[in-house]
Amino acid sequence: MAVPRDAAATVNGSSNSDPGPSTSSAISTLRSLYPRAAHALLQRDFALTHALIESAFELLPPPPPGFRSAPDALDTHRRKWEILRITLETSAYASPPSSSSSSSSSTKRIGVGADVLPPALRANLMLSAPGLITALHSRSVRLFTPRQQSPKAAFLPAQILVPLILSSVKLECPDVGRSMIEDWLAQRGSVDSRRSDAKGYERILELYCLHVLPRLHEWEYAQEFLEYESELPEYIRQHFKTTLCASQTQEIEAARTIPSPPPILSDSSESNSSSSSRTPSPSPSVGSSSSSDTDDTHSTRTVVPHTARAKHGMDGLSPLTPTHSTTSTSSLVAHSKRANGHAGTATVSGKRAASPSSTVHAGTSRSRQHSSRITSADSDHTPGTLSTRNRNQSSTLTLLASTFRAYLAQLGPSRLIFALLCILVPLFSFLARLRKRRRQHPSGLSTSVDAVRRQLAGQADRGIVGTIWTEVVRAVSDAVRMAGSGLV
Repeated sequence: MAVPRDAAATVNGSSNSDPGPSTSSAISTLRSLYPRAAHALLQRDFALTHALIESAFELLPPPPPGFRSAPDALDTHRRKWEILRITLETSAYASPPSSSSSSSSSTKRIGVGADVLPPALRANLMLSAPGLITALHSRSVRLFTPRQQSPKAAFLPAQILVPLILSSVKLECPDVGRSMIEDWLAQRGSVDSRRSDAKGYERILELYCLHVLPRLHEWEYAQEFLEYESELPEYIRQHFKTTLCASQTQEIEAARTIPSPPPILSDSSESNSSSSSRTPSPSPSVGSSSSSDTDDTHSTRTVVPHTARAKHGMDGLSPLTPTHSTTSTSSLVAHSKRANGHAGTATVSGKRAASPSSTVHAGTSRSRQHSSRITSADSDHTPGTLSTRNRNQSSTLTLLASTFRAYLAQLGPSRLIFALLCILVPLFSFLARLRKRRRQHPSGLSTSVDAVRRQLAGQADRGIVGTIWTEVVRAVSDAVRMAGSGLV
């Protein structure tokens, strides 16, 4: 549908008086364009929707200076078309047309689908989500600011701020929505307005307290804001509080139901689980072996193990995984049966064979002693024992190093020098005396006279510690003597 250019020019120059014929023609044109634009947006025909919106805004001038007290005839159409434009640009940014589902997010916005978009919508795809919402908000503020006045957020109607907030929530930038709401609330009383939009104010606070702040995890601030808010009715404020508490409880429950990651199994636990999950091979029991041997040799003797049944498990059941002693016992029993294969025949002919129970008992005791010696010998060389010793040694060295470091940190420079002198001077004196003695006796063998002299002087078997202590005492006494005589 063609838009009359003269009607747009006439509307731009109209005042706040009653709508004339040109204003009436502009209003009729806007009314006829709006259903087509809304239908094209529902059909995701972004190009046609954008063209109709551009044609409509050519007929919508800025509001007159006193529109807050007496709105002009185009105020309703200005709001409807601005809401439609915000919805179009948000939808085109969030899901561009003809974008493949397998591509990434950046490819979705700047790809094949961007070629069918108008240049203005294609330029929006280059912006970030917070940048796009900020640009839409600034344009809406300029649109509703009266002529000859500076743009303020207070001029923005609540009916326009609501879709901007919803767009910020949809594009996952609620911090931008929070800044828009707080700016609007802060400047709301600076503009003289005789119209009280209670419904719009209630809707904005609902989005602010129940959608924007919860997405920013500002639950306590939302509760505090509702406590100090005084313009809303009490029942509405109480409803907001109840809904906010329910949403917080649902989020806490949802966080609790998130499955925790599976624990990482160590090598030892994996080996234990794999060994326990294996199906053990069935080992022949003693009773079954003896019974089969009885059938072969026609013997009436049955071998009874001397091991108590309580050691094999609960209710006398043998364990699934045979131990070392049990395996050796069963093998020894089989060997004794093969060695005494004709024992049953001798018993039938009148000669009683020796009972193999003593042999079984002796073999069992020997196998147990052998396994215990192997276990005790291997226990001293296990990796756990070696690692424990290494940890103990490293912890001892760490403790000594930390103690020595703390002691040095407490000493001042003068005390540290004095301590070093008390250690180094006797050490150097001891080394000098030792070198002097070696020069006097190059062979390293002292005569019996020197040994007798050292024994009489109390120096025999004194050791290194005693010698160092004597040198320390001698050095200190020499220093005191020199200080007393005035040499120092």
